[in-house]
Formats: sequence, C-alpha cells, structure tokens
Amino acid sequence: MFLDLYTHTVHTVCLSLLAAVFTVASAFTSYAIVRKTPATLKAYRFLFFYLTLSHQVAISILCVFGPFDVTMSETGEITFIFYGIVSELRGKWIFAEGFLGTLAAASVVGSVWLSFFYRYFQVCHPKSLYSTSQVLQGAVNVVVLIVIPVPVAIFFTFCVWLTSKDSPATEPVVTFTALTYMYVMFGGLMVVFLCVIISCIAFIARVIWTLRMSMVHASERTREMQRMLTITLIVLSVIPLIFGGIPILIGVYVIYVAPSSATTFYRLFFLSITIEGILTSVATVLLVKPYKEFLLSCLGRVKANKVVTVANATPKVGEIGSISATGGCTTNGCLSYANTLREIWGIMADSLFFIGLPAVSKKFNQKTDDICTSKKFQEVMPGRKKSAFLHRNSFKTTRSKPSDSRQTITIIFSTYLIVFIR
Repeated sequence: MFLDLYTHTVHTVCLSLLAAVFTVASAFTSYAIVRKTPATLKAYRFLFFYLTLSHQVAISILCVFGPFDVTMSETGEITFIFYGIVSELRGKWIFAEGFLGTLAAASVVGSVWLSFFYRYFQVCHPKSLYSTSQVLQGAVNVVVLIVIPVPVAIFFTFCVWLTSKDSPATEPVVTFTALTYMYVMFGGLMVVFLCVIISCIAFIARVIWTLRMSMVHASERTREMQRMLTITLIVLSVIPLIFGGIPILIGVYVIYVAPSSATTFYRLFFLSITIEGILTSVATVLLVKPYKEFLLSCLGRVKANKVVTVANATPKVGEIGSISATGGCTTNGCLSYANTLREIWGIMADSLFFIGLPAVSKKFNQKTDDICTSKKFQEVMPGRKKSAFLHRNSFKTTRSKPSDSRQTITIIFSTYLIVFIR
C-alpha cells in the first residue's frame, strides 16, 4: 500500500522540502565553524567544516543537480533514471555526478574516522610526532580525505561506464549489469566500513578511559570542554551510521530479495541521506558550546528587534501615548503610566529643591520611587508582568538629565510656590 502511495511526485516534494531545510542549516553551520570557532577548538575546525562540506556536495547532487530513481530487472540489470539538471546536460555529466557522489560519501566516512583518530592522539599521546607536527597531520588528512576516496570513486564510476548499455548522451538513463567483481569490490568496501566503525569505537573508548583517569584534578572548564568534544564526536559518528551505513546494507539486501521494491526503498534512502545532513548540522551547532552561543545570540537579536524598548528613553511632558495590553507603547516616544506619574512628581520634588527645601525634596523623591516600584502599584499597571517602564534606573535617569520643558515647568511651578508661601 505504501509503495503505491509514495509516488515520484510525493518523493520530489519531500526531497525538495528537506533540501531547503538542509540548505539553511548547513549554511549557518558553515558560517559558525569558519567564523566562531575559538582558538581552543581550532584544530577541529577543518574536520567539522570538511564533514559539513561533504554533506553539502552529496545532498546537492541527490536533491538538485541529479536526483535519480533506481530500478532492477529480473535479469539483474540495474537502471538509474536521472532527473533534475543533469537530465538536460546528459552525457559525461551523469558519470561526473557518480564520481562526485561517491567521493562525497567516502569523504564523510573519512572525516568521521579522522576526527576520532586525531582526538585519540591528542588525548592519549599528546607528545607523539603526529600530535605535535602540523605537517604530519596535513599529510594524514590528504591521504585519508583525498588519496583513498578519489581512486575508489574513479574505480566505481569506471565500472558503471564500462558495463553501461545505454547512451547517456541521448537519454538520461544508465543501465548496467552488476558483475561479480563489482560485488566483490562492494563487499570489500563493507569490510573497510566495518573496520572504521570498530576502530572509532576503540579510539573513543580509550579516550574516555584516559580522560577519566587524568581529569581528576582538572578544572571544571577543562572537564566541560573535554566532555563536549567527546559527546560531539560520538553523535557525529552515530548519525551517519544510522542514516547512511545501515540503509546501504539494507539496500543491497533488498536488491537480492525484493528487486521490485528497489525503487521505493532507494527513494527513502535518499531522504535518509538528506535527514542525515540536517541532523549533522544541527548536532554540530547544538553540541559545540561556541556555536550554540552564537545561535542563541542570533535568536536573541531577532527577538530583540521585535520588542520596543523605551526604558532608557528620556521622558518628556506632553508625549504620553496609549499603552498596549502587553505593556508596550503603541506610539513612538510615549510614556508608561509610571513614568508619567514620576514626571509630575519629579517636577514637584525639583520645585521643593528650587525653593530651598533639599531635604524635603530628597525624601519626596525616595517616596516616589518606592511607590512606583511597589508590588501593589505594578498590579494595577498594564503589562505588569515584565514591564520595562518600572525599572528604578529609568527614574534616576529622569532626575539626572531633566528635559528643557521639565526645567521650564519646574521654574514656573516653583515661582507659584514661592508666591503662594509668601
């Protein structure tokens, strides 16, 4: 039933939506890695960025450049039917897509393994040649990320081209027969993949044991950073395994057992790869503290732009506007009820000071502040939950820097008091 409902149109819509989400998430992650990585994590910046870049290449190919369907006949022939941009380019571009896709998949595996390898030497063997020599680290990066993946991608693409029975120059279709040596090669790659998993488990187990023994007298900040890196690496390795490695093994099994279901399964597999990229980007940002703080600061700025803050504004007489139900002003330059009352009472206090009664003026000011900030006064104020207008500092600012109109009114009111007293 599900196989009939999950048509090519539904698959295209789902894939496009996930690709849009991944574009936003990976773009933010890439910027955070490049611009917000602190000096203490500088050594991991390249590995995090290369992992994100590998996902970007793979998902761009699967979702935008050349999405394709996979079918398999009873005779064992596998057919790739291409859509998207590559269906218009055709020819050699189809095989170029196969090369880049294979290279990106191998780069994801290499990036994850290299992160564990580097972490192992930094924690367990900090004085080794690899840990102290940037030249050796760069050489290992080149071997793991370029020297090994490129020949694998070339060999896979060459095998498909060699056994292809169609002409990609005329139709965006590639049909080939999976020969025995191709299955042998695929089996060898699965063995390598299994060795990568086992070695990563061994690396992280040794790292955890070493940290547990050596971090007893370390500061809380050091322990927190080490814990953060360890958890991040574990999560970034589990995500590709669940959403990438395991589905590939299931896909090979489906080809043998139920070839008629291969099309639907591989459509779901491509969705799984896209979800993997999204989760990898999200996990990188949320688990690495500097990236998470950058995300929260961005969200805070967006939220702050939607809130009108007038607590530090200098209130002026005659600019009283309406107050919304949430405690904010509905017109520019308006005052809250508290500031309005404080303005009037402030004029009276200044007038008392002006006519020679400073002690009375000071006591009047203190009493005014106590009234405006009292709980009972706030209960009758609109927007009393988190009103920025009732802050005591705003009242002090009003007294220390009175406006010209307030000074004028104070002088006039003081004159009337002097005349009245006399």
